Amino acid sequence: MDKISYKLYRYPQLARDLNSSDKEAVEHLQKVQFLFAEISTELSWVNSELVDNRENIEKNGLKKRNLMIINLD
Repeated sequence: MDKISYKLYRYPQLARDLNSSDKEAVEHLQKVQFLFAEISTELSWVNSELVDNRENIEKNGLKKRNLMIINLD
């Protein structure tokens, strides 16, 4: 996801940097910035949810890891 989001942002930004008076390039960059702001807003609950449940997540992760190690033996 990181590579895709990087490219999605970087290409309009580079086009705008080449010619800041190009209205189309500026418009594309603004659309991408709006999209990222919207995604950030929609996913803002995820971090707090992970922090609140960190202990349970770590316990479940360790259980699954231990089960995987047992199965490999």
